[in-house]
Amino acid sequence: MGTEALTHPVLGHPVFLLWLLLLLPLATSGQQRSPFTPAPASGETLERGAPTSIFQQLVPGTPVCGKPKVMGKIYGGQDVVAGQWPWQASLLYRNLHICGAVLIDSFWLVSTAHCFLNKSHFPEDYQILLGTTQLYQHTQHTQKMAVNRIIMHPDFEKFHPFGSDIAMLQLHLPVNFTSYISPACLPNPGVQLPSHLSCWITGWGMLSEDSEGVWERWVGENREGE
Repeated sequence: MGTEALTHPVLGHPVFLLWLLLLLPLATSGQQRSPFTPAPASGETLERGAPTSIFQQLVPGTPVCGKPKVMGKIYGGQDVVAGQWPWQASLLYRNLHICGAVLIDSFWLVSTAHCFLNKSHFPEDYQILLGTTQLYQHTQHTQKMAVNRIIMHPDFEKFHPFGSDIAMLQLHLPVNFTSYISPACLPNPGVQLPSHLSCWITGWGMLSEDSEGVWERWVGENREGE
């Protein structure tokens, strides 16, 4: 998922965001940790010290979550319309795109933990790009945000390669929600999704096999979830 981010499956309830329920208490904990937090202290659990009020603010999300500007579906990796996936973000490392991310709150995004392997652990080296469909052609709808804190899942690669591949990013300042920038919805606690739901995958990809690694356009495709 280095250059793609799962965002919008059926009816705006992201399947992969169920994983966030394991990580949100850590992200919202009132305990002071370093800006880059790969794991909790020895013996600490993800559930410990999670303020209920903050947790409820993130689950199931704000009233504006899960509402794309454009409702049309696009198949086969086609370009998308501005505002179609308003929670899709680009994670920048020293001003270069490295991964996708998903906006879930005015201060929080989720991405993958492997994006931070062999890279700086200083939040100031990272930025979040929102409200754009082409990485290097920004518009009046684009917002670039500074990262305040990075939290990796404590079990990342603990049991198998790329296991618990989740990271959360806290911003310095809150995002200004617009028609082109709004959060994805989080599922209600305890929700059970049936197998084989149709879901969406969005992100940036090469225009063709001979694009020499230049990730330019935002693409989307439909596939069956497992």
